[in-house]
Amino acid sequence: SLWGASLELVKFLEENDIQDGTSAIEVGAGCGALGLAAWKRGFSRVSLTDLEEMLPIMKENIRFNGAETAVEARPVDWSDGGESAREVFAARGPFDLIVGAEVTYDSRLHAGLVESLAILCGAGAETKHPSTGPRPRVIIAIPRRDDDEDIVAVARAKGFTVTELKVCPASKDHSSDVILMQFVPPSTGTWAELPVLSSQAAG
Repeated sequence: SLWGASLELVKFLEENDIQDGTSAIEVGAGCGALGLAAWKRGFSRVSLTDLEEMLPIMKENIRFNGAETAVEARPVDWSDGGESAREVFAARGPFDLIVGAEVTYDSRLHAGLVESLAILCGAGAETKHPSTGPRPRVIIAIPRRDDDEDIVAVARAKGFTVTELKVCPASKDHSSDVILMQFVPPSTGTWAELPVLSSQAAG
C-alpha cells in the first residue's frame, strides 16, 4: 500500500520544483512512489531501497512505469550497521536528493536509519563517482504520532541540522499531521553550500 505521507512529499517536490541534480534515492521505498516521482521530475539516476523482500514490488513498478534505464531497486537494511547503505552508495552515489516517507515508525530503528542517511550523504563510504557539488538534499516526511519525531534528536546528535519545512494537516490520506523535515548533513571540505529550504519557501 501507499503511505499517505508519500503523497504530501510528492506534492512538495512538485510545488517547489525541486530538481537540484541528477541522482536521487528513496529510503524505505515500499512500492517506490517517491523515487518514481523524482524520476518524473527529471532525476535521471534513481535508486529505490528497502528490505530484500520488497524488491519484487519495486522492480514491478519500475517495469510498469517504463523506467528500467534510469531507476534501480536495491536492498538497504537499517539494522546491518550501514553495510548495505555503503554498498548502494559505492554503486550508485553520490546522491543529490534523498527522500523517505513514514520511515520513522519504529524508534528502535532510528539510529540505524540516521546512520544509513549519513552514509548515503557520503560519510565514511567510497564511491567511483566522487562529489564536488552541493551537499545532498534530504527530505523526510514524518507523521506526528507516537515517537516518530524522536528521530530529530538522533539526527542532530549525528551532526545533521534539522529544519521543519511544512506541516501537512491530517487528511483522508493520513490520519495524523505529517511534518516535512529537511536533514542537512554536516559540511565537508568537498561539498559546496546548498541553499536550505525554509518554511516560507515551502508555502
